[in-house]
This record gives sequence, C-alpha cells and structure tokens, in this order.
Amino acid sequence: MTVSSTGRDVSADESPIAGLFVHTLRSGWGLAIISHELDGKRHFLFEDGQRRALATGFDAMMTRIEAPTLEQHAAYAKLRKLVAPRDDGAPGWAGFEEQLERLRQSYPEGLSGAQWEADFRGSSAEKGGREAVIEHARASLSRGQLDALSSAGHFEEVWPLVVSVLQKSGLVPAAQLRQPVRGERVRDVAVAACNLLSDSGLHADRFDRFVTALTVATGVVPSWELVTAPAALLYPRDHVHVELQKVRRQLKVIGSRRAIPKLPSGTAYGSVLAQIRALVHKLTDHGEAPRDLLDVRDFIALTLAPPRARKGKPLT
Repeated sequence: MTVSSTGRDVSADESPIAGLFVHTLRSGWGLAIISHELDGKRHFLFEDGQRRALATGFDAMMTRIEAPTLEQHAAYAKLRKLVAPRDDGAPGWAGFEEQLERLRQSYPEGLSGAQWEADFRGSSAEKGGREAVIEHARASLSRGQLDALSSAGHFEEVWPLVVSVLQKSGLVPAAQLRQPVRGERVRDVAVAACNLLSDSGLHADRFDRFVTALTVATGVVPSWELVTAPAALLYPRDHVHVELQKVRRQLKVIGSRRAIPKLPSGTAYGSVLAQIRALVHKLTDHGEAPRDLLDVRDFIALTLAPPRARKGKPLT
C-alpha cells in the first residue's frame, strides 16, 4: 500500500509513479522495484540483478523511497524496463515510438537526464522551473492556509490566491484568469476551491462543484486548463494538468477511442487521468522515469509540438 502526496492510501496500480524500494537490512542489494506478486509473496528485482521473493510480513522490511533523487529515478527506469513485457508492436501505440524518438533527439538521456532536469524541473520560478512552482503552490495553497482563511471568513482572499499561483505557474493562459469573481459568489467559489484541493469525498464530485461554482460566479464555463491546474500543482504525482487539444492528440497516439468533451467534468477527468497513468507506465517500460505528471505534461507538449517548437524549456 502506498500513501500519496495527498495523504490518502493509493494502490500500486492506481499510483501514477510506481514504487522504488530498498531493503532495510540489505542495502548492498541496491534499489528494487516490485516485479510481480504470486502465492502470497511479493517478488522484487534488485539493482544487483537478483530477483528475491518476500512473504507477506517480511516485505515490510522493504522501505519505500518517498522522494527519489534524479539518479534514483534513472535506476527505477532501468529496473522497470527489465521487468516490463515487450509489447512494442501492440496496436494503438505506434505513434508512441515516434514520440520517444523525438524526446531522445532533444534529450538523449531522456526524462532522467541532467539536461531535462535543468530545462524543465529547475529551481527558478522566473524560468518556469517545475520545482519552484510546485513549492510555491504548496506554500500558498496548503490545507492549513486555506482552512485558516475560510475559518476567519476571508473568503474574498481565496480565489485571488489561487489565481496568483496559477499566474506564476504559466500553465493557464492569462486571459482565462481575468474573469472577475465578486459579490455573493465569492464565498461559493472559495468553498468549492478549498474542497477541490482537499482529500475529502469523491474527487469527481468536488471537481464538478468547482466547475459549477466558477461558471455561476463568472458567467463563463471554465477551461480544462484552469480547473485542472490547481490540483496538478499541489499534487503533481496524483493529478494531471489537462490542456484539451494536446491531451486529445495524445490519447489518439495511444489508441484511445474515448472522446474528451469540451466542457470539463469529473467523470471525463477520471477517464483522462486513467489513460495518462497508462502512458506513465508505458514510459517507464521504455526506460523513462517521469518524476510526476507535470513531467508527463511536458513530455506531451514537447513531443507533439511542431519541430521548430521543440526547444529546451517548459512549453506553456
């Protein structure tokens, strides 16, 4: 059982970034990933090349790496590639191979390389570095911060705070952040935003209430980019930023026949998230190790962009 960055339990199949482990007493074996489970035992593949099976109870001696370094991400990708089934010819994924080629033309070391780290992750908010904008979101939109504003009745401060975070992130076009929220609807939007970013109740319901609150308050149905960006920044390993046209193109590449409606909804978002998680597993099967779903977002933007737009910086 894993615990996501939202604090809720997440199964190994649900988590978009699978687990990396080390044995508590046998550090010399190196890092490990789960290869499979059989007959009550969990089978691990270790960096020393050995596969070891641990019975229920004994696998508690395997400690999960909660915040992998760049080198550990690279190790995870190599291990994952060794245990992955070879299905390169599977129907529906032919375009994915071309995406990988485009990635490696610009970034020979892939998503785990130092160049990707410098160009996309970074630490500079001014340059759009993902680490900087994630930390800013966590500081500004933490549960404690939002609860404090709500408890004090400062509902008018909540949405401007969310907007300021989105402005710094570069994930949402400026025009989409200019719709004013005033008057009696300020509280409704604040409550819906706080609920969206909590971990209480079904996410689809909280998603729909947020969309409804913004629609009523502004008179305009919010975009996919706008309604998915807050959670994607606050919980980047669990939630995906949906740029409608890019994600539609990506789902065609992976052979999905599911249509994404123009108007955002919780049900449609759940479907998109499941398919993006499938893409994450496909990437790791091919030796790539996205740190989170923002890496996946940037992979999509880079590899589906026109050739002249494939430069070494976050594509917004």
